[in-house]
Amino acid sequence: MQFLVLGALIGVVAGGHFSEWLRRRGRIDARILVPAVALFLSVPFLGGGIWTANPWLGTALMTLGAAMLAAAIAPIDAARLDIIHPRMWGRGESGRMALRLAFEGSAPLLFGAMSGWLGGGEKGLMLTFLLMLTPMLMASLVAVPARRTYPRGVATAAASVEATAGAPRPRLG
Repeated sequence: MQFLVLGALIGVVAGGHFSEWLRRRGRIDARILVPAVALFLSVPFLGGGIWTANPWLGTALMTLGAAMLAAAIAPIDAARLDIIHPRMWGRGESGRMALRLAFEGSAPLLFGAMSGWLGGGEKGLMLTFLLMLTPMLMASLVAVPARRTYPRGVATAAASVEATAGAPRPRLG
């Protein structure tokens, strides 16, 4: 278990540093590209770790998979903030968190039901874990069109910040 945590810590730091390194070298879409590649690579590592019966190989593959999965966190969070006006960050994050909590809250029920539908027991659990890798693969593929629209979103948010720079802030209450 410690290896998985260590892999995730290394992955989250490396993903953030690597995306910023690419941005400094002119890749404006680095905050989309790095998560896309990391999510895509996490699928075979995690799938191999789930599939194998060898505990050493499984631990190594799961650690690499955790690192790849975590490498997507920092750049995609930064990309999300890049395309939203700073005055909208609170509203944007509250909407995102409401959806996230709804999905995370229902995930154990869906996971358990799917495991039962796939036969239950060890085989049903393994098949469910493997099937649940599909959304990560789909997320990496969604990033392909996002790479084309991301620069325009960043420019739009920057123009919005510039246009509202002198505008008074709304008063609360």
